Amino acid sequence: MNRVIVRQVRKPLQMGTFEVYAIIEGEERIINIFSYKPDAEPNDKYWGQDTARIAALDFAKKWEETGGEVKEEIIYQTPE
Repeated sequence: MNRVIVRQVRKPLQMGTFEVYAIIEGEERIINIFSYKPDAEPNDKYWGQDTARIAALDFAKKWEETGGEVKEEIIYQTPE
């Protein structure tokens, strides 16, 4: 099982974040960030602190269970 860490980061007058780190080869590496607005209702569907916290914890648990497998898909790219 892979190790993960979820940290809450609060900065004055800015959006707060829950940052998800993985321990990869003995080093902490950030793998995802979930933002929230401090002035939003805690359970606001898009910007609530509780919503972001739950999403960060769910992501961390999935990361642990899957062995850190990440699938990346390009959803938009500037035309050449």
